[in-house]
Amino acid sequence: MDLEADRFERLFCTPGMVDQTPPEGRYSDMKEELVRTLVLPSCREEMSRRLSLENIRTALREEKLSSVRHSFYVDYQADEGHAANWCRATVVLVNRMADGNPDHVMVVLQDVNEEKGREHSYQQRIVEEAQEARRANIAKTDFLRRISHDIRTPINAIQGLVKIADRYPEDLARQADYRQKVLYSSSILL
Repeated sequence: MDLEADRFERLFCTPGMVDQTPPEGRYSDMKEELVRTLVLPSCREEMSRRLSLENIRTALREEKLSSVRHSFYVDYQADEGHAANWCRATVVLVNRMADGNPDHVMVVLQDVNEEKGREHSYQQRIVEEAQEARRANIAKTDFLRRISHDIRTPINAIQGLVKIADRYPEDLARQADYRQKVLYSSSILL
């Protein structure tokens, strides 16, 4: 695509797209027609803006690029009649003018539906694993709260019985009763 002349030439096209794209012509017209006919309404405005001549020029200016990045892409959903299909338009810098502005780019349209499906599955798995981790954390916290209570109760009983027994050192009947209760509480603790 020649940015200055607003012209394009089709280099390759899949059989299903041949009828929808002319072999050459004005880029702005072809882009608007493809966006209107192929892109789902929810993606049209973003797609049209991101693939505009102005945005391409801005995004691919020399000062905005790194030594390894000479392109950008836009993911969108295409209307396949019976279903929406994820696609990607990648704009690659081919040549720039002396002032650093791009003058020729290549636009590649590709189907990324499988990739998006894998990405969605991966994100769903991450969410499920995070939920499982939260459930495990709640269960652990609940377990520690319960075990803490289950340990404190018999220990409190043992300590209380020993203190009461200390008040009656000569009363052997009470001492025997308190020892029996301490043994019972310690067995619960065990």
